Amino acid sequence: MNYSENDWVLFQQKFPVWQEAYLAKITAIYAEILSQNKSSLEKYWELEQCVKNDKKCVAVKKSLSRENLFTDIVNLIRQSTINFSDLSDFSKELQEDVKLELVRIICR
Repeated sequence: MNYSENDWVLFQQKFPVWQEAYLAKITAIYAEILSQNKSSLEKYWELEQCVKNDKKCVAVKKSLSRENLFTDIVNLIRQSTINFSDLSDFSKELQEDVKLELVRIICR
């Protein structure tokens, strides 16, 4: 899918904000794990599992590509990094396509 230049520019501007919010959330969870009254070994493995799972999240990506714009937005919503309302500044076409894709995913 080929979306407007404005959508791509907007995504590049918003992604670091979304990413920072997500990383703040997960680092707070990591701190909570490390402060638990458990053995160091238990804390390590629990933290390691969280980090392993979090690496799969789109919000942890280091680089963006225009060709993944749509997929990345859908996955950010699915991974609860952003809400659909975060797309209000994007084109109606992109918003509608994302909405349709989310419905398709839910109906599978």
